[in-house]
Amino acid sequence: YKFRHLKQTSEKFYTSDSYIGDINNNLLPFAQAYKLASSEIIKLINHFVLTGTVSIQKDGKNQKRLLPNMYGLLNMPEQIKEEVASGDKDKMDKIFEKIEAGLSKLELGDEFSTPMMVIVDPATSLKLVKPYAAAQGAASSCEKWEDVLIQTIKAINNREDVYIETSNLLKHQILIYPLNPELIKFKPSKYMLPTPNEQVDKDSTDIAHSYIDFVLGGLLATRKTILQVNIKQS
Repeated sequence: YKFRHLKQTSEKFYTSDSYIGDINNNLLPFAQAYKLASSEIIKLINHFVLTGTVSIQKDGKNQKRLLPNMYGLLNMPEQIKEEVASGDKDKMDKIFEKIEAGLSKLELGDEFSTPMMVIVDPATSLKLVKPYAAAQGAASSCEKWEDVLIQTIKAINNREDVYIETSNLLKHQILIYPLNPELIKFKPSKYMLPTPNEQVDKDSTDIAHSYIDFVLGGLLATRKTILQVNIKQS
């Protein structure tokens, strides 16, 4: 990973009056530029773990690329997938029918007593906080669809904890998987965290190009341990 920053020999000149960087290109001293570059790398790794793709720039355009024989949670082979028809996209009871159908197909084996993670997109997350009783025509209740989702999952994981997070990397999708290294394992290497490379490209200006080394690691999962529910929009 290559990033631009001010040469360390030039940093004092650009920061002596409390101004950081060049007004024309907003370059930063190495320490700050490195922190920002590292943050971008962590985003890239997180994106890959969830989607199985990496974003690259080619011909001035952003593209998503699949890596050969490497998978994320969303494209892991031999997993459970359910689809909600577009006509039911706003009907939480129909969405839950697909969730329950998918949960019944998971094969957790001897590791069924495990915490579970749920990741949803922002639009679906908003639906989960709506009252459950109102949709069922029942008496007034404080119970939300999110509460029902947690209790539904607890019915298959021996009442272990259930965590729900929202990610804008998902688009009208619900992802449910066990937090158990016997079923799903992320295999990082000691080189996964951003590590400064000694290589620095310099030119006659005050700009330097430094490099950071990292690897994506690998995600492994046993078959039928991840449930993906896709909510069609049209």
